Amino acid sequence: VDNYGARTYRRWKTQLSLTYDTPAAKIEAFCEGVRELIRQHPFTRKDSFHVYLNEFGAASLDVLLVVFFQVPNYGTEMRERHRLSMDILRLAEGLGVEFAFPTQTLYLHRGPSELEAEELSPGFGDELRQVREDGRGEARALYVASRSGRSQQPVDGTDPEPQRSPEEPEA
Repeated sequence: VDNYGARTYRRWKTQLSLTYDTPAAKIEAFCEGVRELIRQHPFTRKDSFHVYLNEFGAASLDVLLVVFFQVPNYGTEMRERHRLSMDILRLAEGLGVEFAFPTQTLYLHRGPSELEAEELSPGFGDELRQVREDGRGEARALYVASRSGRSQQPVDGTDPEPQRSPEEPEA
């Protein structure tokens, strides 16, 4: 027989869903703020809790919250969960972080295919290739900047020593 009422710790696991327009710096500040709320809360376990951006959901950026309450009974757990939840809401309000709700955006577009667009607008294919290359370049720069100071493997997917194709003459 498992007597759940006799537990020392009671786990609460939930997702805090933030809107997709929330800047990365605000997400970091929000997560750290929630961690500090847990550290300051009188009924939470201080050595075991988690607050991290965890999912790119369909309608939100989801922050995983796992916390343990050290409380004598269910009523006290509900009271302290409410108290922590209200503190999280006030923190979000103070930081300007908004919670998401399920939404869906539908884009209706009936335009020419890529091949038709090339015929209608010469150079379209070149523009598309340039946009894709710009995206790759930005991703490489972000990766390198976020890991500056560490030895790196190349971020462009190439080997450190470029391989010549058999058709390529030696330089």
